[in-house]
Order: sequence, then C-alpha cells, then structure tokens
Amino acid sequence: MSFATTRELDLLARCLAPPQEAEAAHLAAAAQQVSDWSHLYQYAHERLVAPLLYARLRHANLLEVVPPEIRNRFQWIYEQTAALNALRLHQILKVSTPLVEQGVRTLYFKGTSLILTGDYPDPGHRMFADVDLLAKEADKENLRHAFAQAGGWWELPVPGRQAVKDTKWVNAWRTLIEVHWHLKSYNGVPGQVAEDRLWSSAQPLNYRGKIAWVPAPEDRFIMAAVHSTVQHAFDSSLLLVALADLAHIAGKNRGSFDWDRMAQALERERMLEHVTVATQLAWEVTRFPPLQEGLAAFWRRQPGLETITTPLVRPLLRMIRKPWVFASLAESRFLTAPPWRQRIQVLVSTVFSKLFPHSWKGTPFMEKGAEVEVIKMNTTPQRRFFDLDFLSYIIQLNRFYRRIGYTGLNGKARD
Repeated sequence: MSFATTRELDLLARCLAPPQEAEAAHLAAAAQQVSDWSHLYQYAHERLVAPLLYARLRHANLLEVVPPEIRNRFQWIYEQTAALNALRLHQILKVSTPLVEQGVRTLYFKGTSLILTGDYPDPGHRMFADVDLLAKEADKENLRHAFAQAGGWWELPVPGRQAVKDTKWVNAWRTLIEVHWHLKSYNGVPGQVAEDRLWSSAQPLNYRGKIAWVPAPEDRFIMAAVHSTVQHAFDSSLLLVALADLAHIAGKNRGSFDWDRMAQALERERMLEHVTVATQLAWEVTRFPPLQEGLAAFWRRQPGLETITTPLVRPLLRMIRKPWVFASLAESRFLTAPPWRQRIQVLVSTVFSKLFPHSWKGTPFMEKGAEVEVIKMNTTPQRRFFDLDFLSYIIQLNRFYRRIGYTGLNGKARD
C-alpha cells in the first residue's frame, strides 16, 4: 500500500495539529476511506504519534470507523502514555521542593515542558522517554544533595567526557531524568548565548501546587525545531512528532507569539535557516495556519530564504509520503542480510560520506551506524535498494549546509 495515494497519510498529517472546526468534514471523509487501519496504527506508533492520532479521532467522534481490535490497540497505547507521563510528572515534581531548598534552579525542556505548559492539553497526547532538565554546572553538588534528599534516585555512571555535558538519574519506576549542564553550541555560536536567552526569558508555572520553570513559548518552538533538524537530521522515527510539537506550540500560543522577534533572535544565533526548514515542513504537512504566520515572518527577515529552504523541503515531503518500511523491520533486514549485502551497504555509506561530507559525516547517520540508517530511510516494501528521493535529500541537504555556511554542532567543521 502506498501512503502517497491513499487517505491514510492525509488523515495522519491532519491529526498532527490541534483540532480545527473547518476540518471536521475533511477528517471524517479521510477516516471513512482508510483501507488498512493496522498498517496506519503501526506506522503512527513507530513514529511516536499513535496516542495523538487516537485522541484526535476521539475528539472528532470518529472512533466508530476504526475496527474494534485496532481501536483497542490505539486506546491501550493512549492510556499507557497518559499513565506513564502522569507518573513521571508526579515523581519529578516531588524533587522540585528539595531543589528549591538547595537553591538549585532548573528548567524543564523538550517533551516534558510541552506537557507542563499545556501545549499538549492532555498528558496522553505526547510520548517521551525521559525528562530533560537544564541546570547550571555550578549547582552540580547541590543538585546531588537535592536528589538524595528526595530519596529513591540513583545517579547513573556516564563516561568522563559525557559527564561534562549531562548526568542521568533513575528511580525504581525507571523514570529517567537527564540533567543537562550546557546546551550545544550551534554553527560557531557559543551555546552560552542560547542558554542566557533561555534563562532570561524562562517562565514559572504552578503545576498541581509545584513550581516548575519552563522556556518561553518562542524558545520551546526553537528547541523543537532545532532538535529535529540539527541534532537528529530529520530522523524518520522522530520527524512526525517534531512536526506535531511545532504545530501544538504555535497553536497554543497563537496571538501571543512574536514571530518577528523570534526571527531576529534566530538570525543572531545562526539558526534561522534550520528553524525555517522545520516550520515550512510542518506547514506543508499539517496545513495549520499559525505555522504559515511564522513562516512568513522568517521569510520577511531574510529575503531569498525561501529559495534556500524549499529545495530541501521538497525531497523531505516526498520521503514522508512514501511507503517507508518500518524501522524495526529495516534494521532486522540489515542484521539478517547475507554478509555480502551488509558489506555493500557499509561501502555505500562510506561513499556517501565522502561525496556529501556536509550532510553525512558527523550527523546521526554516522553516529548510529550509517549502514542501518541507509536502509531505514531508503527501503520500501518493494525492497528497492536505492531511492532517488533519498539521494535528492542528501544532495539538497549538502547544498543547504554549504549555502548557509553551516559548521555543525559545537562549532566542529564537517571535513
């Protein structure tokens, strides 16, 4: 089945954004024409948006069109996500009092902040694996005392170099808290620049009687965009949830967003192009109006920016619409392949890294094992060995990096 020619992808794309009254009839028509709900569930589940899809179908009173067995699977993953997230939030907020008593100021960000602030109105809408906190390195020992005071938390051992960046804590419920001491520098701009902006504009909120600090809405939008584009290089398993994050942040804060001020900050910190790509991709997929407002502001800030971002967005859109094989199947297909085929894939990834150093080397493709990533991004149910859209994406990403003078995370040139 091809998601490019059926209603499945259209339905999923519309459900990534918050509800809109004008789309009710469109959603109903798309849901009625879904031909393979099992495939759609697995596709959405592997991309971390199955709970959100279920919630949107429920809101639109469309659950009756879903076969009972698949509806039960949707309901189960939604309820499990809601319960896990509620438990995580309860546990981490219990640490907030000891942190305050120890004089440690922390900032919740990434997925946790989107639940705390109500960007997602229901904890069951957004899947996340761990809790991310930003803290100041000078408070490291006081933070350890706070976790000890809270009780039931253990600090995980981390490699020496990694300990400079973050520490991780876990409890008996396997709730994982990752404390980041610094943000990564971006394209030659010191990470301290973004950290200062985050701390200066951070907002306190009262969540069930506990005070938690979170980034300002504009900063939550920036972090969601940069996380999906720069840090994960449009990883197929994270891309849809990243687009959903952008739509929900923009929707929740519509009317209060200062898009022009955000564009100015992005230009100063050399992130405007990447955030524009993420925003443009989210708009093209969801057609959610607030995203178009942001996109227009970014294009106004830098005339000609559209000609830089659009060539990269086009192959990304084509890849989203393709019937990609599930990531788990792709990896198992590589791991169980004959040795000669594995060697060819490794050779292919090596050639790509030489031909396109700015879009390959030093990205998650190489960090995770390019031979697996090639198949994950490039394998279809028809078992094609290569895909022209994937090749087009690699070429356009390489050109994009060259045009914006991208030097990479932490200022390391991609040689």
